[in-house]
Amino acid sequence: MSCDLKTKEGIPDYFYKYRSLSGESRERTLSSIVNGGLWFARPSDFMDKDDCRIPVSYETTPEKFRPFADAALSAVMKNLSADERAALIDDAIENRIYADPDRIERFRNWHEQHTIERGVLSLCSTNVSERMWHEYADDHRGCCLEFKKSERGMFANVEKARYEETLPTVNAYEIPIVEMNNAIMLTKAREFGFEHEWRIWDPRGPGYWKYNEGDLTGLIFGHLTPTEDKNLVAYLVRRSHPLAKLYDAVKAENGLRIIPWKG
Repeated sequence: MSCDLKTKEGIPDYFYKYRSLSGESRERTLSSIVNGGLWFARPSDFMDKDDCRIPVSYETTPEKFRPFADAALSAVMKNLSADERAALIDDAIENRIYADPDRIERFRNWHEQHTIERGVLSLCSTNVSERMWHEYADDHRGCCLEFKKSERGMFANVEKARYEETLPTVNAYEIPIVEMNNAIMLTKAREFGFEHEWRIWDPRGPGYWKYNEGDLTGLIFGHLTPTEDKNLVAYLVRRSHPLAKLYDAVKAENGLRIIPWKG
């Protein structure tokens, strides 16, 4: 079984979710299998406390404010003519609206609130990461869910995380809102590069969100997963996802190897 297959676009064919089968995480893991859903977390619950919190600057000049304001007005007030938009922007610049501290603070609060209200699903592009098995699958006592990239549904909009030595500052007035949004949601400290993360976020917020039937294509047991847990999980997978395959992660000389489960 290949662990890092990629499409021509550089997007992995498969994504992995490492899960524990002990403590409070056990019920969530079993629910993900039985109910066909995955937990989208709040950014405030992430291990990396700077995640989704890169610095945002709201300083600008009239020259940079003008195209930003024109694009914003075009999007929300589509009936305005170009001359009407220009007149409104001229008035805003004359009154230095773009530099008003109260407006900037409201703008900042709106951006931050909009970010923290999202639900975020973190996935991994490899199933043989010792660090990931240790950190997120109870040191090989848990399991790893395998999902296939799709053209529709949850796994059609997966974005790759960017790992930076120093978190950049983005200016809200100088880049398109989509680029700014991606920078905030996808930029992480380089120390978390071991996660090989790909990410999905949902504007509905945190919670269990359903994936499509057939999205779960496999489940891998850690090499220390207890036999009774393997038997239970195998039963649940076979009942809920009959086409999904079961595997074992085993120790090999050059790391981990994924082989079919023979239970």
